[in-house]
Amino acid sequence: MERPTLNAMRFYVSHWASRLSWPWMAVMGLLVFSGGIFFSVIEPAQHELSTLRQHLLSLQKQVKNSAKIPAMPTRATSPTQLAVFYHYFPDEQSLPDWLEKILGAADENELVLTEGDYHIARDKIGKLQRYQIRLPINGSYLNIRKFLSKVLSDLPASSLDSVKFERQKIGDSGVAATIELTLYFGRTS
Repeated sequence: MERPTLNAMRFYVSHWASRLSWPWMAVMGLLVFSGGIFFSVIEPAQHELSTLRQHLLSLQKQVKNSAKIPAMPTRATSPTQLAVFYHYFPDEQSLPDWLEKILGAADENELVLTEGDYHIARDKIGKLQRYQIRLPINGSYLNIRKFLSKVLSDLPASSLDSVKFERQKIGDSGVAATIELTLYFGRTS
């Protein structure tokens, strides 16, 4: 059998293209476009879906297997867990260092610390003591936010109890804030 030449193929294509009307050309274009969409969008999404299904099945299998393992009694490990918990907190001799970090964060953020109110709250039952601090601060809102972020990241055993902002006039760039912090320490005795 003889293979058609290039000229013959051009003739057949031009012959059939001249016989096709515009609706058939639109259908052919849609078919080509649909094929492109399928191979560029739908097929990769189907592949990803099957991968996620396999991952879900493996996670379900892990959960099922972990449910078969008997739970350790919490009573046997609770003294160890409690000791680890109390070991996380610094001892009360480090309080001056912590206060120095707070003052350093205020200086770094160009804040004015006026007088502060400090008092220790000792817990009779637990091994922790709380050092509660109330600080009136003057400065820009952004600098106060940066100060709080720095204090809470540098002093991990601290908590922010409350913040109150006050602005005297709408046009003022400065803000007066009252910040209440609690520092937690382990008792040495």
